[in-house]
Amino acid sequence: MSHLSRVLEAFAVAQGGSAVVWMESPRTGALDVVAAAGGEVTPPDVAVLTDEATPRERATALGPQWITRIPGHTPAWLGVGAVPGGDADVVRWVPMLAEMLAPILQSQWEAQRATDELAERYEEINLLYSISDILGRTVTLEQMARTILLEVAETVGAEYGAIHTHDLASGVLRPVAALRLSPAVEASVIPTDHPVSVPARVYRTRNALLVDAGVLESEYEEAFRDGAMLSVPINWTAPGGGVTLGVVSLSGRRGGTAFTAGDEKLVAAVGSQIGTAIQNARLVRASVGASDSNRRCVSRTICSSSSCLPGRSSPPRRSVPRAWRRRRAWVGTSIISSGSMRGAPGSSSGMSPVMAIGPRSSWRW
Repeated sequence: MSHLSRVLEAFAVAQGGSAVVWMESPRTGALDVVAAAGGEVTPPDVAVLTDEATPRERATALGPQWITRIPGHTPAWLGVGAVPGGDADVVRWVPMLAEMLAPILQSQWEAQRATDELAERYEEINLLYSISDILGRTVTLEQMARTILLEVAETVGAEYGAIHTHDLASGVLRPVAALRLSPAVEASVIPTDHPVSVPARVYRTRNALLVDAGVLESEYEEAFRDGAMLSVPINWTAPGGGVTLGVVSLSGRRGGTAFTAGDEKLVAAVGSQIGTAIQNARLVRASVGASDSNRRCVSRTICSSSSCLPGRSSPPRRSVPRAWRRRRAWVGTSIISSGSMRGAPGSSSGMSPVMAIGPRSSWRW
């Protein structure tokens, strides 16, 4: 605020009056002194603070002081007072000084807005990179939702929040992650047809909803709501059209400030990524289930006989006589070559050698 201070000091020297500029704080709403060149710096009462161009007078310990609103987007007021030995009709300079200060405040407001927007974009980029890193890991849906909820809440400054996904079987919104639950209260399932619940409305309409404190309050949000709440649908864009898979809800912004359109846009972008992650997790879960089922079927097929296959039967076992099973335990051959045996070489009979085949007990001579 150096430019404001130099202008006020030049006015005090040239016209012999005091000048003070107050600006409304965006967080607390109180008036803070941003520049002064003498005079009473105590913020004026609300009755004096008007948007009219006509200055209003108030009595101070240092003498009368005239208050007027400085034109522009910035909520700022100018106070001009007379000083001993200065211009007695100092009030005539109030409108001109306010017009001189307006461009300075406007340029400072634009610079601050550009700085804030740049900081928000930087936070959004960091958030999207963090979420991309989370989605690239092999984690469960609950772990993924919890981590993303913490990152989003930290970026927008929310202290409460929850992520609900739609249960296809029961048709309700089930909580998969919650932040800063109220004592003795747990996040519960939300019927999608509930007329008051904000997440239920967002799911049905597929549009983001920002409600103030005391508006559309229900027992289903008691665990994760504190004042105003921002709810954004979790959408997954399919080739045949979009599908809403759940809702992201944030509440209790730090400092008591309201959520902005930029917050809604950021959470909506994050919701799209969450929707893609949820759909991928469901597809992986279904694929793993089908793979396990096929593996069990193959295992049963291998471990059992081929008769389990339809239209086929097991080949009959070959029937083997019991006597032959005993006799085939040992098979030997022997050539009777003893000289004392009949027909052996060197005997007088001159008969051929005899071969005996079979178990030893079955040999015959």
